[in-house]
Amino acid sequence: MAVEAELRLEDPEAFAVMAVGESLHPEGVRQGFLCFCSPNSSRRPGDIVFVERADGTVALKRLLSESLEMIVIEGWLPPEDGEQELYREEIKSSYIRRVATVVYVKRKL
Repeated sequence: MAVEAELRLEDPEAFAVMAVGESLHPEGVRQGFLCFCSPNSSRRPGDIVFVERADGTVALKRLLSESLEMIVIEGWLPPEDGEQELYREEIKSSYIRRVATVVYVKRKL
Protein backbone atom coordinates (compact mmCIF):
# COMPACT_ATOMS: atom_id res chain seq x y z
CA MET A 1 0.00 0.00 0.00
CA ALA A 2 1.41 3.39 -0.97
CA VAL A 3 0.52 6.58 0.82
CA GLU A 4 1.12 9.96 -0.75
CA ALA A 5 1.10 13.09 1.36
CA GLU A 6 1.80 16.71 0.66
CA LEU A 7 2.48 19.40 3.23
CA ARG A 8 0.84 22.69 2.30
CA LEU A 9 1.82 25.70 4.33
CA GLU A 10 -0.23 28.77 3.48
CA ASP A 11 2.29 31.06 5.18
CA PRO A 12 4.71 32.55 2.61
CA GLU A 13 7.18 33.16 5.45
CA ALA A 14 7.19 29.49 6.54
CA PHE A 15 10.54 27.77 6.93
CA ALA A 16 12.04 24.53 8.23
CA VAL A 17 14.75 23.90 10.82
CA MET A 18 16.43 20.72 11.98
CA ALA A 19 16.19 19.93 15.68
CA VAL A 20 19.57 19.76 17.42
CA GLY A 21 20.03 18.58 20.99
CA GLU A 22 17.68 16.95 23.45
CA SER A 23 15.78 19.90 24.96
CA LEU A 24 12.47 18.72 23.49
CA HIS A 25 13.05 14.96 23.63
CA PRO A 26 10.27 14.53 26.25
CA GLU A 27 7.91 16.30 23.81
CA GLY A 28 8.77 13.78 21.09
CA VAL A 29 11.03 16.13 19.09
CA ARG A 30 14.38 14.41 18.69
CA GLN A 31 17.69 15.44 17.20
CA GLY A 32 17.57 15.28 13.40
CA PHE A 33 13.80 15.78 13.10
CA LEU A 34 12.78 18.46 10.62
CA CYS A 35 10.45 21.09 12.11
CA PHE A 36 8.29 23.21 9.80
CA CYS A 37 7.63 26.63 11.31
CA SER A 38 5.01 29.25 10.49
CA PRO A 39 5.56 32.77 11.85
CA ASN A 40 2.03 33.82 10.87
CA SER A 41 0.19 30.88 12.44
CA SER A 42 -1.53 31.46 15.75
CA ARG A 43 0.11 30.00 18.82
CA ARG A 44 -1.07 29.16 22.31
CA PRO A 45 0.45 27.80 25.50
CA GLY A 46 1.69 24.26 25.01
CA ASP A 47 2.70 24.74 21.38
CA ILE A 48 6.26 24.05 20.27
CA VAL A 49 7.81 27.23 18.92
CA PHE A 50 10.95 28.38 17.18
CA VAL A 51 12.45 31.40 18.96
CA GLU A 52 15.09 33.63 17.39
CA ARG A 53 16.67 36.14 19.75
CA ALA A 54 17.92 39.56 18.73
CA ASP A 55 21.52 38.28 19.03
CA GLY A 56 20.82 35.57 16.42
CA THR A 57 20.67 32.54 18.75
CA VAL A 58 17.77 30.18 18.04
CA ALA A 59 15.93 27.47 19.91
CA LEU A 60 12.93 25.16 19.73
CA LYS A 61 10.97 25.23 23.01
CA ARG A 62 7.48 24.76 24.43
CA LEU A 63 5.53 28.01 24.81
CA LEU A 64 4.12 28.64 28.27
CA SER A 65 2.87 32.21 27.84
CA GLU A 66 3.31 35.27 25.68
CA SER A 67 2.48 38.95 26.17
CA LEU A 68 3.54 42.21 24.60
CA GLU A 69 6.37 42.45 27.16
CA MET A 70 7.51 38.86 27.68
CA ILE A 71 7.57 35.32 26.35
CA VAL A 72 7.91 32.36 28.71
CA ILE A 73 9.26 29.11 27.27
CA GLU A 74 10.44 25.81 28.69
CA GLY A 75 12.61 22.91 27.68
CA TRP A 76 14.69 20.18 29.24
CA LEU A 77 18.35 20.29 30.18
CA PRO A 78 20.72 17.60 28.88
CA PRO A 79 20.26 14.29 30.72
CA GLU A 80 22.16 13.73 33.95
CA ASP A 81 21.94 10.28 35.51
CA GLY A 82 19.42 9.28 32.84
CA GLU A 83 16.84 12.01 33.57
CA GLN A 84 16.27 15.41 32.04
CA GLU A 85 15.46 18.37 34.25
CA LEU A 86 12.77 20.80 33.15
CA TYR A 87 13.71 24.48 33.05
CA ARG A 88 11.77 27.66 32.35
CA GLU A 89 12.99 30.88 30.77
CA GLU A 90 11.44 34.34 30.61
CA ILE A 91 12.61 36.52 27.72
CA LYS A 92 11.73 40.17 27.21
CA SER A 93 9.99 40.72 23.88
CA SER A 94 12.56 43.38 23.00
CA TYR A 95 15.21 40.63 22.96
CA ILE A 96 13.28 38.52 20.43
CA ARG A 97 13.59 38.87 16.66
CA ARG A 98 10.86 36.36 15.77
CA VAL A 99 8.71 33.54 17.08
CA ALA A 100 7.18 30.89 14.82
CA THR A 101 4.82 28.06 15.65
CA VAL A 102 6.03 24.57 14.75
CA VAL A 103 3.16 23.28 12.62
CA TYR A 104 4.61 19.96 11.47
CA VAL A 105 7.47 17.67 12.50
CA LYS A 106 8.98 15.25 10.00
CA ARG A 107 10.43 12.40 12.00
CA LYS A 108 13.07 11.26 9.51
CA LEU A 109 14.63 12.67 6.37
